[in-house]
Amino acid sequence: RLPNITSKILTLMSVDQLFFIFDDEGLCKVYESYLQKNMAWENFGFFHAVKEYTKCKPEQLKSKAKEIFEEYIKVDAIHELGDLDYSTRTYIEEQLENPPADLFDELSDIAADSLANATVADFLRDPVFHEHNAKSLENNGPRRNGFIALFPCISA
Repeated sequence: RLPNITSKILTLMSVDQLFFIFDDEGLCKVYESYLQKNMAWENFGFFHAVKEYTKCKPEQLKSKAKEIFEEYIKVDAIHELGDLDYSTRTYIEEQLENPPADLFDELSDIAADSLANATVADFLRDPVFHEHNAKSLENNGPRRNGFIALFPCISA
């Protein structure tokens, strides 16, 4: 039972780390570059496209939803998300004429979890992260309370 609890804690930690990365503009750019280099950019791009979708005015939702569908969800899309089943694709496609504001919320959560579980730990060990972090700490010190707690691989 203990490994299951540990696994849940580590998953939550990774999600917190992911959102910390997203909230830090400079670090987010370094992470995006890391994902592009490692062929893992789709979930990142989709997550940020959905973030922009949620900011759209009601009259903009239709065009933005179609754009997201074409780029990330449609079969053979340029940045097609992996592991999407037929029913999910079909449901989203059917909603494109009158898309609700929360159309992509569930998929966005899945994309964030996938990023957190599959890429954050490796990113935190990558030299590009350590180089960025060293410069950032040198210039600013830890930017927020909790920075060191979220990234225990870093020494202050």
